[in-house]
Amino acid sequence: MIQDEVIYLDNAATVRAFDSVINYASKIESEFFFNSEALYEPSRLVRESIEEVRKLVAQTIGAQSEEIFFVGSATEANNWAIKSGAKNKKGTIVTSLMEHPSVFNTVQFEKSKVLLVNIISGKVDLEHLKTLLNAETTLVSITHVCGQTGAINDIKAIAKLTRQLAPNALIHSDGVQAWLKCKFDIKDLDVDLYTMSAHKIGGLKGLGILYIKKDLFLSPLLVGGNQEGLRRAGTVNNAAVLSLNYAINDYLALPTEHYVTLHNMAVFMLKRPDVLILNSDTHQIFTACFAGIQAEILQRLLSDSGVLVGIGSACSSKDRVNRLLKAMRVEDKYVNGAIRLSFGPYNNLEQIITACDLINATIDRIKNMERI
Repeated sequence: MIQDEVIYLDNAATVRAFDSVINYASKIESEFFFNSEALYEPSRLVRESIEEVRKLVAQTIGAQSEEIFFVGSATEANNWAIKSGAKNKKGTIVTSLMEHPSVFNTVQFEKSKVLLVNIISGKVDLEHLKTLLNAETTLVSITHVCGQTGAINDIKAIAKLTRQLAPNALIHSDGVQAWLKCKFDIKDLDVDLYTMSAHKIGGLKGLGILYIKKDLFLSPLLVGGNQEGLRRAGTVNNAAVLSLNYAINDYLALPTEHYVTLHNMAVFMLKRPDVLILNSDTHQIFTACFAGIQAEILQRLLSDSGVLVGIGSACSSKDRVNRLLKAMRVEDKYVNGAIRLSFGPYNNLEQIITACDLINATIDRIKNMERI
């Protein structure tokens, strides 16, 4: 099955790379493939180009270029932030059930005690957070935008509480689903560490980005080479980094109204007596929970019809999605039937109408089969 034959509505998992990205990456691999650490002239030019992209990334969040570090994936960035950020092993880490597995599972391997903040109305409960923060807190890691529901956490408020009640703690936010989709200034958020990803905005896979606040030393996770100012060893992925310039520009060129139109149409068409649509603060992601339906079956039948939807983070298990929905106090009858629709640059209104018609027809088909 090729891309043109499917309606792809799982853009929170990955976004199809822009044509400009693919074309430029191909050029890089054939003409500017040089190792950026070599001393000859072509490598110097590659280094200069990498620094220009670093500067552009910094500008998108209001950071300085020396605060931006290129790594192999957002998972690596989250691991780096957590493993090096939780420096006091006898302290506590505060996080939530909303987190991506690269955060939630990683904190479980730390020797620090892990505390989970409650979720209320789909977001982190700030009042409960206050009770968890103290002088023993070593790290607070809360996602900026929930990859399952599209809920936006108030990272600025979370950071303010942390500075007041846990002054020794570092503050990390996984911003993979927020970068370029939400307007923010990283200095205003007042976090120490912030994670981003290229392939969530139409760039190439194999490139994550970690913002590290100026003057904060974070022990390297990977050692061996001199790359990234001795902070992250490993040959730089020239194609992914240099083509990111095109991904950023193309993603930002698409008006917000594009996603608003798609989101509103999908919500309108999927409203039915047996559905619970979770409130979303963004227009790129929303979750619809269908009573009496198994999401895995619905996903498979839709895939057979050429419609691809998610049932949670592509890196997580269905059980993990269920835990999040239960933490949000979603009624049991809806929990197992949760599917996620997420929109990207290549989606259009006709696709949404076709997909929603198929979703409704498939649900009716499943329920009619159960009555036989």
